[in-house]
Amino acid sequence: MPYRGQEYQDKGDYDLAIADLDQTIGLNPDFANPYRHRAFAYLKKGNYIQARADVNKALQIDPNYQSAKDLSAELQQLGY
Repeated sequence: MPYRGQEYQDKGDYDLAIADLDQTIGLNPDFANPYRHRAFAYLKKGNYIQARADVNKALQIDPNYQSAKDLSAELQQLGY
């Protein structure tokens, strides 16, 4: 199920995506998907440290989350 934050992200509006995903995470902090999407939005904004923190949180919640693993590998290639 897509989130509004994911829809904003798909449109390239990363600030709105992050704001919406913040709310989503606040409602359900134990779900990995919004952390991964927020990590991607932070990556696109060049905030690699926050992207790394969020992708790590997604993987802490779900160590088998392949999309988060892929994003983690991309961050690692960037040195984060």
